[in-house]
Amino acid sequence: MNPNPHFICKRGHKRSDVGVLPNGTCCKCHNEQLKQYRRGNPTKVKIIKRRSYLKHRKEIIKRNILYRKNNRGKMAYKQRARIYKKSYGITIEQYEKAFRLQNGVCKLCFKAPTKKRLSVDHVHTKVEKEKRARGLLCWLCNRRLIGRNTAKQADLFRRAADYLESDFDIRLL
Repeated sequence: MNPNPHFICKRGHKRSDVGVLPNGTCCKCHNEQLKQYRRGNPTKVKIIKRRSYLKHRKEIIKRNILYRKNNRGKMAYKQRARIYKKSYGITIEQYEKAFRLQNGVCKLCFKAPTKKRLSVDHVHTKVEKEKRARGLLCWLCNRRLIGRNTAKQADLFRRAADYLESDFDIRLL
């Protein structure tokens, strides 16, 4: 540290505002120089980071395992948030709001989930404008009843619903 309490660096930062390094520069200026170096030399920085990782690999892995163990709920929440945003374009808050609107039950069979949380039923398309989340379904309804290619099977489902609701009885023929 610079013993002069009234040290002022080239850019006018006072010692009382920022720390001073042994070479006489203030921490703010040093950090700016590091940022410029990293932007100008990305491959060198990548090599240095890789060497450092390989040198301290075991400690880093232990620290990461310990962090994951101590923060399981937080990690699961973040992962779920990423999946909802990437796959369905919704936030966890929107999921929870839909869950409350559906009273915590499947939108088709009206049963509450037992083991797994309700799945987000969505339109399977790669076109961003056509993506939409239709509702929350239990695993059974989402996988077996709805599944993929529902646009092609919509008429089949309508006919099946009419068939099941009809009063027709073969014994009356």
